[in-house]
Amino acid sequence: MLLDATTALLPPLLTALDALSYTGRHIHPPALEGLVAEMAPFRAPLEEGLARFQAASWPENLSYFRDQTVAASGHALAALDALASCLSASNPVLGAYGAMGKQTLHLCPDRPANSRNRTPPYDYVLFDPELYYSGISQSLRLKPGETLSVDHRQEHQKVVFSKPKHAFRRHLQITHEGSALVFRDPISELGTYLSFFPGENESLRYEHRRAGLLRQIREIYGGPLVQLEPDEALKTLKAVNDLLKEDPYRKKDSLGNAGSVVDLPAWITPVIVGDLHAQVDNLLKILSENGTV
Repeated sequence: MLLDATTALLPPLLTALDALSYTGRHIHPPALEGLVAEMAPFRAPLEEGLARFQAASWPENLSYFRDQTVAASGHALAALDALASCLSASNPVLGAYGAMGKQTLHLCPDRPANSRNRTPPYDYVLFDPELYYSGISQSLRLKPGETLSVDHRQEHQKVVFSKPKHAFRRHLQITHEGSALVFRDPISELGTYLSFFPGENESLRYEHRRAGLLRQIREIYGGPLVQLEPDEALKTLKAVNDLLKEDPYRKKDSLGNAGSVVDLPAWITPVIVGDLHAQVDNLLKILSENGTV
């Protein structure tokens, strides 16, 4: 009967959702193992109830109720499974937040690569670890004396977050007072949770990645990362201009010279580099952060 199928699923589903909500509010590194253990008993009743619910024959007029209930149960089971496996992940806390479907952000000090300048206060960078380490390294910078706001009206912020809807709902603000960071969450009923990463692991990962990229750039460059001398720079520019004259994808002007319109075939992946203004730091930033200035 449909009533039996419904009562077999809805109580364990609502109980599991309530437990997941509690877990989402209490994720903290020291308490994580206990939270995972507490959530384990909720999976079996939910899975059994879902099987009975799906085995029932549902009339067409109840198909929407059936589909939405099955979808909600699937999401809850996926969250329970992800939470159960987070302890074996390289970053258990990040895995737990991901299981909850939350937008996770990392805030790391951006200590200068030059050891002589490694004195606080540092800039901080706010980024989405799901995107930062796998694609173009988008981030938001927070300098001493400034306030950073997560704001949907800032168009460029939409590419920083993997779950921008969840990020923008909270209107998170962080103020860098030099010796302290002040966090504000005007939409308090939604909840923004702060956790420290033990041993500065995430900060070290951020620094090591950037240092490794800079070493690779130096190897490719073949020498010190400094501006060329004027004569050598002019010689290099002329060599580039000579190459552009024969660029097969650059349209010729009326005089037969390479024009400014480039017609790229579909199979080429273009890499667009903005005007560097002859600044080595701009080039290093583009190359070490996978393409962002």
